[in-house]
Amino acid sequence: MGMFAAVSNDTQHALAVMLEDDEFVDSYVSENKRRLKKSYELLTSHLEAAQVKYMPACAAMFCWLDLRTLLEVPTFQAEDNLWKEIMEVTKIVLTPGGACHYAEPGFFRACYASMSPDCLEVACARLADFVTRKRRKRKANGI
Repeated sequence: MGMFAAVSNDTQHALAVMLEDDEFVDSYVSENKRRLKKSYELLTSHLEAAQVKYMPACAAMFCWLDLRTLLEVPTFQAEDNLWKEIMEVTKIVLTPGGACHYAEPGFFRACYASMSPDCLEVACARLADFVTRKRRKRKANGI
């Protein structure tokens, strides 16, 4: 929103006052780290259980998933098709690697910082179920 409209003076002042409170900032940063770690561990435990490869994150809000084995062919068009299928079937919005200028198709960025642990649990279960069904279907079709 800041690109299209300036932040009001009142809001700027309130944020400045808040950020001057060292005790609050220290507490906020500590709690944020704790929550991010918990969400990351929840996500990666589900990915490992579903045998989904991922790139380990370090102090991040997202994790790169390696879904190359689910592509029909190794192209960015196939990545886009898989992205749409994941979104339609699971109602999960991942970011395809191509949208982030990733060099190879089949990688997807999953943001785990933007939802509660309960919602993340549901999203992980849906994604794991999707991956399992997709693998079974590909195996049954000899792919």
